[in-house]
Amino acid sequence: MNEKNEMKAANKGCDPYQATKIIKETVRADGNCLFNCGTLALEGVVNKPMEVRETIASVMMSDPQTYNFAELGKDTETYIAWLISGPSAWGGIPELKVMCNLWDIEIGVVVIQDVEVLMFGHNKGHSRRLYFLFDGTHYNLCISMNGQDKVRWFSPTDDKAYQGVLELAKECKEKGEAIDPAIFSLVCYECQTPLMGQIDAVEHA
Repeated sequence: MNEKNEMKAANKGCDPYQATKIIKETVRADGNCLFNCGTLALEGVVNKPMEVRETIASVMMSDPQTYNFAELGKDTETYIAWLISGPSAWGGIPELKVMCNLWDIEIGVVVIQDVEVLMFGHNKGHSRRLYFLFDGTHYNLCISMNGQDKVRWFSPTDDKAYQGVLELAKECKEKGEAIDPAIFSLVCYECQTPLMGQIDAVEHA
């Protein structure tokens, strides 16, 4: 099956389908959720996060003028070494930007705490948009259902999908699913070290 057919199979009935009810598709919290959201939406798989990390790293390495200290917060080589180190490197804004260019997509990060959508890759002519639901520490995928088929990407002009993800964020916030990254607690996926807050997590990584 070629790439175009894989994407079609992973996301039947998306275009010109207009989203109705948006729901959350849970992605495992293993340190790879950002990358797995992308491949789940486009290919229907969650088994290639390292491949995605390495591809993003190659893009960054090939363009050090764009992916410089100001963009990454570290020198390019140090950042890339961190990115491909594994699940302890969660990824964030730089990776979202690369994923948009790499896959010719828009990504809307739906922030539960603020009930807003942060858009990446917008107004660049991309014909598909993914929505990642972000609780402060973890990404899940926003989807809709068209009969029995999961709809995992949408048209950028699908206003029903946009309003739907905001409604989902509001529902999740009311359920207490937003996490303050300054105070959340977790355990390192690799070494089981208990950590408290985003600062601990970043320093440990």
